[in-house]
Amino acid sequence: MIKCLTLWSLPVACLSLCPSRAETLAVLDLDAKPKPGATVVWSPLFQASWDKLNQLHGGKPTRVDPPNALISRLDTFTWKQKAVMPDGGYAVFAGEATEEFVKSTAREVRKRFGVDLQVKPGAPPSGKAVIGVLVRELAFREPFFRATKTALVFKDSRGVARPVTFFGTTGEHSGTYREQVEVLHYGGHASFILRIATKRKSEDLIVFRPETPLGFREAIERVRLAATHPLAGQYGALNDGNLHDKDTVRIPYLAIDTTTDFANQLRGWRSYEAEQNPWQIGTASQFTQFELTEKGARVRVETELADMPFGIAPEEAKLVARKFVCDAPFYAFAWRRDADWPYFAAWIGGSDAMTAFPIPE
Repeated sequence: MIKCLTLWSLPVACLSLCPSRAETLAVLDLDAKPKPGATVVWSPLFQASWDKLNQLHGGKPTRVDPPNALISRLDTFTWKQKAVMPDGGYAVFAGEATEEFVKSTAREVRKRFGVDLQVKPGAPPSGKAVIGVLVRELAFREPFFRATKTALVFKDSRGVARPVTFFGTTGEHSGTYREQVEVLHYGGHASFILRIATKRKSEDLIVFRPETPLGFREAIERVRLAATHPLAGQYGALNDGNLHDKDTVRIPYLAIDTTTDFANQLRGWRSYEAEQNPWQIGTASQFTQFELTEKGARVRVETELADMPFGIAPEEAKLVARKFVCDAPFYAFAWRRDADWPYFAAWIGGSDAMTAFPIPE
């Protein structure tokens, strides 16, 4: 059953209801800061696909002509794939770039994940192809409350304000989420990190609101550090590591659906030691869907590559009210606990992925 509760009453007049829209894209560069107002996503599924493509060629290239910094980052990226990616929630398929390879992969994806394959790599003559698929449902252990009579006023990184639909908890209800929501960092309303446990063991939804926009790498490092040194203060204090009565949480509904073409970013002839002729990326793209509601999150990512040759509160505790309100740009991560990298990340710099709140006439 969906919980519904009137959580807050906010004025919504005189707000910009139709801000200019910024296209939602997937990115490969972890260090680039998002453009103002943009919502962008990243997943190491593309890295897993890239690594598989190199394996098809017997290893990493010995030369790229002309040099390409993005290709170099992908070729030198190091990680523990099995520890990062969701167990049983992803797969990477590789083979000759033929129609039969795509069809057989689509059949296997339907069998294993129950979805129809969206990406379809090209089939250049004598080419090689890789298809990656990630599908994961992350249901919260206890659904949050959905606000039905008021809006969250979200101000994007351009300063444009918009009323949006949200979920969360406040007041005496927040204490019931003490075992589900962990506060990894609290620097006041303008900066916090929440780790929300799901029904999947050791897989969490992490919400990080930074003081200023950050690139993915820096944001991930900040969360990684906070998870290593979580808050562990007295119940009810500012550094209490769990939610308590009087705390407030507000998170916008999110619905991301985007396809990004990476082929032009990955130009360059790649020479391999075991092969006479160089290879060049023919197609490279990523399909991404991400949904977030009071019940939990759903992540779906598909990638394609093809190349071609040449506790309990003490009664005496004094509660300090804290606010974890995502009314400004924030990150959302799907993350296996103790992994070095999330398996999905989204920077919500604009309101394009949010659900507009109905405005009374």
